[in-house]
Amino acid sequence: MEKDEFALESYKNIQELIRFIDQKASLLLVVTGAIVPVFLEISKNLFFIKPKRFIEILVLIFGILVISTIVCQLYFIVFRIIGVRKPKHYSSKEQSLFYYGHIIQKDKSDFKSKLNSLTDKAIMNEISSQVYEVAHIMDSKSENFRIASYLFLIEIVMFLIYVFLVKLL
Repeated sequence: MEKDEFALESYKNIQELIRFIDQKASLLLVVTGAIVPVFLEISKNLFFIKPKRFIEILVLIFGILVISTIVCQLYFIVFRIIGVRKPKHYSSKEQSLFYYGHIIQKDKSDFKSKLNSLTDKAIMNEISSQVYEVAHIMDSKSENFRIASYLFLIEIVMFLIYVFLVKLL
């Protein structure tokens, strides 16, 4: 396998892993989306202006915890995982012909001219720079998915405790 083929395969592999993380995050979003209406339905007849009994205070606390974990999880999924990530490792002077954000800053003729003048070494440099960028994006998305997964588990536990406590009222 040639260096450029290896770099392109590495790039494709990382892109596939990124899509896989995005799909798993979307699944968490769907499940959380199913929990929210159930939570609202269970909570619609509860009023806690001045909770008097200990069980009422617990229901209020766990309700707030459920809402907090849902909001945190949604933030991580929508803004830190699924949202478009831009490269952070290009200097302000670098203009990659592989990265769409840099391509759209050029006019068509300039882009075509620079693309046609690339040497094999420059092509390899472009590909390897992009592999480096998507690897960092994958690492960031993976870490954020781990956090969102933990939040999801906490959300489920808090939600089940909340449902149990509401049934005790």
